[in-house]
Amino acid sequence: MDRCSTLTVRGHEDFSLVRSLGDPEKALLNLSMTTATADVALEGPLKLALDNGITEDEIQDIVNFAWIAGHADRAKELSRLVAQHRGFERPATSVVKLGDHETLVRDTAPNSTGVPIVLLRALTYDGSMWRTVYPSLSKASRIIMHDIRGFGFARDAPLTTSIDQVADDLKCLLDRLNVPRADIYGLSYGGVIAQTFAVRHAPSTRSIAILGSLPKGSRILLDRAVQAETHGMERLVSPTLTRWFSPATIPCNTWQVRYGRTCIRRTKVEHWAAAWRLMATFDIVDRLPEIKVPVLAVAGAKDVSTPPPLLKLIAERTGGKYVELSEGTHMMNIEQAEEVVQVLAEFRREVDNKAAA
Repeated sequence: MDRCSTLTVRGHEDFSLVRSLGDPEKALLNLSMTTATADVALEGPLKLALDNGITEDEIQDIVNFAWIAGHADRAKELSRLVAQHRGFERPATSVVKLGDHETLVRDTAPNSTGVPIVLLRALTYDGSMWRTVYPSLSKASRIIMHDIRGFGFARDAPLTTSIDQVADDLKCLLDRLNVPRADIYGLSYGGVIAQTFAVRHAPSTRSIAILGSLPKGSRILLDRAVQAETHGMERLVSPTLTRWFSPATIPCNTWQVRYGRTCIRRTKVEHWAAAWRLMATFDIVDRLPEIKVPVLAVAGAKDVSTPPPLLKLIAERTGGKYVELSEGTHMMNIEQAEEVVQVLAEFRREVDNKAAA
């Protein structure tokens, strides 16, 4: 059966819900039922769920429910199998105070003294955004990830008033972690923050990588703020996913799509609107030549949100390196994770070699 097809049940009109389930949902339901059934092997249902793109966060919901339902042994076994499948250690997590708010920080090597990579998230996203990228990068480098003001764990922070403010939040984080310099990699909104950080906090910046982002906003971005304030977040789910992902991915309702949809829905209107207003008026073009550290600009050829010319401009103005992914979409770190890992790992090696020369 094609992964995107729906289940067909003949002979009973009351199975409309079952017919509407796609393969990922069926796999998740199967794993849930198996977890609740004693003495039935979990390996097969878990593999089926993972093969169909069910995320660890979704599986963790099943683990939590098993605990609540009194199936402690099954919950422990499922957790053990997930950890075995993962093949890498989860980052250490901590809550860090950044001035007027707290954020959740994920750090793959808290005791490392080397220059870390900071991965900055796109607007609305939380700690799972880099889940298919950081495990590979962390084999050679310390990776730090935090929830940006207004989103994820930090969704209750005071409203963002400027991009400078969010860049200063990052400087505060590095100071709290005793990190004097870092390689700052950001996608979309995170790329805007990375550019601003490199200008505003040059001594703390060893290099920057900008993925699917822009050096200057436009009035069209302002409409996204107005639409949220007028109609609420649910109205924005479909058009946002269409900008983020490829047309082939969305109908399959893969974990990428489900995750993106969830992040949009749980975003507060006021934080969404504030961020888009700042993006609309953002303009760092004339200051890009001030960035003297190595710069990587990564564009997706199929990115309808931040098309290649915007990334080319960043590379040209900074004397940086430009890379274009032929199948790249806006959420390239999620849809084209393997290619993104290769590009970022190569850039990191180049920066390390230059520093050692």
